[in-house]
Amino acid sequence: MSAYPSHMKQYRRCLVIEDSLFDQKIIQRMVHNAQVDAIVEFTTTLGAARRALALNHFDMVLCDNNLPDGNGTEFAQQLAHDPRFFDTAIIIVSGWPSPFMWAKARDAGLQIIDKNDQMHQKLCSAFKKHLGETLDPYSHRPEFLN
Repeated sequence: MSAYPSHMKQYRRCLVIEDSLFDQKIIQRMVHNAQVDAIVEFTTTLGAARRALALNHFDMVLCDNNLPDGNGTEFAQQLAHDPRFFDTAIIIVSGWPSPFMWAKARDAGLQIIDKNDQMHQKLCSAFKKHLGETLDPYSHRPEFLN
């Protein structure tokens, strides 16, 4: 049985692990521009992300590489190898992707979006692919949680 009453719309969910409030605002704008009906939850640390993942299912996880309490690439690799997250799109967003990070991500089957290389276009495409486009752009009301 679903956790939602049958008359309630079930939204897709995206977890964004990003410690920069500026980057969080940019991502909020991109979700809006992609016109997806999704609940987007922001965390600023890996610890908070672990708690959110324990409580909710997410269809997509965006993870910054450099976080106050650890390495986002290593965390994303752990998620990619955990059977509970096999159906979750896990994407690393980084402004400083090193060749070593690219290799680690590729080996784990992860996608990296470089903040310096068409980030807006690539993230909007990822949102549409993994969170789904809404048919009515006027009904778009994403919910953002902090």
